Amino acid sequence: MINTHLILSSLLALQASLSAAAFQFCSNNALSSSTTTTSKMMIQRRSFVSLSSTRDDTVPAQKKNVREPPYPKIGDIVRYVDLDGGKVDGQVLVGKIALIQPVLTSTTSNRDKQWLLEIAELDDVGDGYFADYPMRDRRFKRALRKLPEVSPVPASYVRSSDAYKVPLDSNKVPIANFEQYKIDGYDGPAAVVINEEVVASDGERYIELKGMLLRDAAVVGLIGTVAAQFAYGTESAIIYAAGATASVLYLFFLAIKTDSLGSPDAKFGRYISNLRFVFPFFVLAAVAAFNILSGSEDTGLQKSGDIFSTVRKDQFAAAMIGFLTYRIPLFLRQLQPIVGDSVSEYLPGSAGLAMQLASSEDGRATQDLVSSPDDGLTTVLLVCGPSGTGKTTLVKKLLSDDSDDRFVQPEWMDKNMAGAQFEVME
Repeated sequence: MINTHLILSSLLALQASLSAAAFQFCSNNALSSSTTTTSKMMIQRRSFVSLSSTRDDTVPAQKKNVREPPYPKIGDIVRYVDLDGGKVDGQVLVGKIALIQPVLTSTTSNRDKQWLLEIAELDDVGDGYFADYPMRDRRFKRALRKLPEVSPVPASYVRSSDAYKVPLDSNKVPIANFEQYKIDGYDGPAAVVINEEVVASDGERYIELKGMLLRDAAVVGLIGTVAAQFAYGTESAIIYAAGATASVLYLFFLAIKTDSLGSPDAKFGRYISNLRFVFPFFVLAAVAAFNILSGSEDTGLQKSGDIFSTVRKDQFAAAMIGFLTYRIPLFLRQLQPIVGDSVSEYLPGSAGLAMQLASSEDGRATQDLVSSPDDGLTTVLLVCGPSGTGKTTLVKKLLSDDSDDRFVQPEWMDKNMAGAQFEVME
């Protein structure tokens, strides 16, 4: 009798063996497929990386447009640091280059030349505006800095504020274009071309002006002397004439100082010209000596012991008025353009021209001002000025009085309504 239990156990063991063999086969096939796929992916990735690397190596990099720092020039606006400004890291100041000079030593060659800058400090008036100090304070606002210690600043001059506008960062510190100027290859400031014809013409005008001032002072002094003779007598006329003579000598010695400026004799001319300040004292001393020698009573010499105490008030007034005679012709010549011309002629720029055209009845008196040239170009009359000065009124007046059709009706444009178009046309 066959053992059924034994057969059943054998069948179950065979099934288990087949199942294990099938699982192992499937696992080996899956691992082989995964390995093959991974290998393919790695090969493709390596090819892509190799292709990318080859492409990066073959394509040249684009050149960047790098701006070079400029060379320094006299008049440049620069930023520099003052260590005596009260701050630990120094105080940042803005100034203007006034002078550039080389610094040579026995150990430095011409190639390694160093440069020293004289900087005129500018006054910080607020909101990024920097203006020149008053003339009396400029001599105390000078600084010397080496060229690598200053930075160029992008400043623009604003005529209405008479100051330079400088951009500031968030800390209110001036922004520089570059940290330093370009030093390599710098040979110093460029030489200024001098026009000899202009220099000669200006010299002739200066000689004429100097002679005119001396002549005017002498003529006015002579007229004043005659007037003092008729009004106050001979004594006052003589004292006035002495003061007027001192006035002419004052101008003459002042001209000596002016003539010697910029020359090797400038120092000597300055010393000689200082004698002009003693001429008024010479006149008063002469008047005092005249009073003492003439034996005038109550001179005051016995009381104070000062010889100038002998000069009376009327004598002092006559001497000082005579000495200030040179100011009278100067004042009259300054008034001559105002007195000799009308108000319309005195107005500057287009406002004066428009006023002349508007004041004429038919425009014939000013035809030469707006006559068209022979080259066929259209004459344009430009009326400019600040807001509220009457530009529109003048233009309308010209158009209303234009009986000869000389002017063309302009196109009016509002800056606020058409800001973009106005900016483009401007």
